[in-house]
Amino acid sequence: MKKIIVLTTILFSLSILLIAQNNNSMTSKSEYIEIAKFQLKAGFSDEQFLQAEQTVRKGIIKDTKGYIGRELFKNENNEWTVILRYDTKENMDALLALLKKNLHPSFQDYASMIDFSTMRKEFLFKKI
Repeated sequence: MKKIIVLTTILFSLSILLIAQNNNSMTSKSEYIEIAKFQLKAGFSDEQFLQAEQTVRKGIIKDTKGYIGRELFKNENNEWTVILRYDTKENMDALLALLKKNLHPSFQDYASMIDFSTMRKEFLFKKI
């Protein structure tokens, strides 16, 4: 009888845990995401660009309201992809306006390496 009670208690506890995990996976904080794809200008190395990326991450971006994170990728065609995440569109727009108005020193070297004629941007709202 004790084994049945213990087994029932364990199964009940596991089912509660699974329900809680499922509920957590379906709720998430909102995010506004920018995906920018581009190539570097001729004459700049990956190492130079990665160094500039580190400077940007330590500079103005990390201190702005609503900043969640930033990821950098490169594909086999030498195309870079930056994924920038903010909690709201308004907070990301505030950063973009700040950068347009006054190109922050931590961003100048970074921007000078990008071939803006190759840039494509997409903005998304995270749903789940």
